[in-house]
Amino acid sequence: MKGEYVRDAVKRDVTALPHTAAAARVLSPSELRHEHAVPRKIVREHLTSLHVRWSDVDEDTALAEIAEVLDRCPPVLVTIEEDRQLGGPLRAGMGKGGSFEEAPFARYVRAGLVASAGELRFPPNGLWTPEGRYRSSAKHQ
Repeated sequence: MKGEYVRDAVKRDVTALPHTAAAARVLSPSELRHEHAVPRKIVREHLTSLHVRWSDVDEDTALAEIAEVLDRCPPVLVTIEEDRQLGGPLRAGMGKGGSFEEAPFARYVRAGLVASAGELRFPPNGLWTPEGRYRSSAKHQ
């Protein structure tokens, strides 16, 4: 039905989300995994570290900082096999020497899924960039 809300409608849609070349070649969305470029554990730890100083800033500033953190955490579609390659320290972390501050796609390079973030495919909707920045429609205007 037109206008109907469909939960997770684009969760495995390569036309809407950044993805690997292998993910673009799969025949069924069931062969894909929806990944967080920056694992939730790392995001949570980073937000917790920021929280310490939020008592010194107004609510709008704190909310803007939260939005900025979340904007650096794009979803990425990978194949089931690529998801397996993101095991071990790359499952819930950025890998040895990695941190929230580095490029959000760094662990895909560490896992050997891509040679650089530029090898990921970004849909023409323009919402995500190779630097991992989310661009809302308001920012386009």
